[in-house]
Parts: sequence; C-alpha cells; structure tokens
Amino acid sequence: DVAATLHGFRQVLAIQPNHAEALAGLGQALCWQQQRRQGLTYLQQAARQLEIDARQHRNIRFILELAEQLHHWGDLDTALKLTELAVKLEPDNPAALNNRALYLTRVNRFAEALPYATRVCELRPDDPACNNMLAVLEAHLKRFPEAKQRFRKVIAANLNLRQTARA
Repeated sequence: DVAATLHGFRQVLAIQPNHAEALAGLGQALCWQQQRRQGLTYLQQAARQLEIDARQHRNIRFILELAEQLHHWGDLDTALKLTELAVKLEPDNPAALNNRALYLTRVNRFAEALPYATRVCELRPDDPACNNMLAVLEAHLKRFPEAKQRFRKVIAANLNLRQTARA
C-alpha cells in the first residue's frame, strides 16, 4: 500500500523532521513511484542527516544501505560521500571498503579505488569477488601481469561459479 507508506513516512517527518530513516524511506518510496527528483531530494536529506548523526550513532549499516539506494537512483556523488564516511567510521569494514572501491570505479577513479580494493583483499584474501574487483582495477591501471595472475587464481580456486565465470 504505497499511499499508506508515503503517509506513514510523512507523519514521522511531521513529528521528527530530521529522522534519517523516515527521510530515506520516503525518498526511496517516491523514487519507486517514478517521482525520482523528489525522491532523490529526500534521500540526499537523509544522507546529510546521517553525516550529522554518525558522530553519535556510528551505524554504518544504514549508511551503506543509503549509499546503495543513492547509487541505484544515479546519485554517485552522495553515495561516494557516504562510503567515505563509512570507511572513516570503520576503516577495516570490508563492506565499507568494497563499496567505496566499487563507486570510485563507477566514476573511473581507478587509482583512488585501488587501495580500498587492496585492503578488502587483505582482509579476505580468498574472496573471489574482491579479487576480481582488484584484478579489474589492476587491468585499468595497466598492471596486466598482476591482473592476469589474480584472475587465474580465482579461476583455479573455483569457489564461486559466478565469480569464476567473471574472471
């Protein structure tokens, strides 16, 4: 019931105008209802509120979820700001590091993405997905021998069929 959902989020915001989850929920619901411009405005407000709230709550799960929504709806700039915040709050969180590398890659900032992808692979050396991402970055940066070796390692391990095929 989309109408009830939108109404519910608006009721929460009438009481607590800076409620990040309600802002994000309303934004996401509006985007799904083909009201993308208005929805992105609420998602961006939620991001600003999360940046303020992060000093106290340090909830990077919600930060990363909002970054994914912003990425999905085409606001990579705000998604990048949120992943930067997530990495600052938890510098060894593989999901934060991975998303930071992914979004930097999406805007062709390969050299900037490399240290984040490298750190994910240090934390999870046998993970085929992070090794594929790192190999792709290495290839973009013309580090072909390293990329080839990394892809071959993923293929040889064959731990995840989708990642093996990707390699």
